Amino acid sequence: MEYGPLERLKFPIRDFILRHARGPHATWFLSVMSAVESIFSPVPLEVVLGPLVVARPSRWLYFGCVATLWSVIGALVGYWIGYALYDAVGAGIVSWYGLTDNVYEAARLLEEHMFSATLISAFTPIPYKVFVLTAGVLKGQLVVFIAASIIGRGARFLLFAYLVHRFGAALAQLVFRYFTVATIAAVLVAIIGGVFLYF
Repeated sequence: MEYGPLERLKFPIRDFILRHARGPHATWFLSVMSAVESIFSPVPLEVVLGPLVVARPSRWLYFGCVATLWSVIGALVGYWIGYALYDAVGAGIVSWYGLTDNVYEAARLLEEHMFSATLISAFTPIPYKVFVLTAGVLKGQLVVFIAASIIGRGARFLLFAYLVHRFGAALAQLVFRYFTVATIAAVLVAIIGGVFLYF
């Protein structure tokens, strides 16, 4: 299977991801990566989802749904960690990312706007895992948390999978090479969306 320009990318994780994208256990690989990305993984899920869709473009919807499902399952685990094990486990995750101060802001937003705050963090590069853990600490409404996570994660991963299906390896390459730029663009969207948290 040829990936065109994707093959030439010089990222340490590239070969690992592409090897699993070609392998017989691609769905399990995506499932695990989707779950851990919601809790502690620093690897954006798009760099895993993109090559999988490039390898099997006709299954873009399937992979998008798998990513969404397991991301939400991972979020539920993260919620439970925040609920029951924050001091023992959750605080260490947040500290490792250097986002301890963000927990207080996340708590304020979640207390005031549980659905909107969770939805925006699930869709954008705003650290979703911080909101996941904090929602557990606050013992936020679980049904609201799940609904917002499904919508946000589903919109993000299904849209991305469709775009890779539509535009192929070129888009997946851009995600690898220019993810920082894409993140900045998404943050602008998050800022605009965040205005609705206040008004």
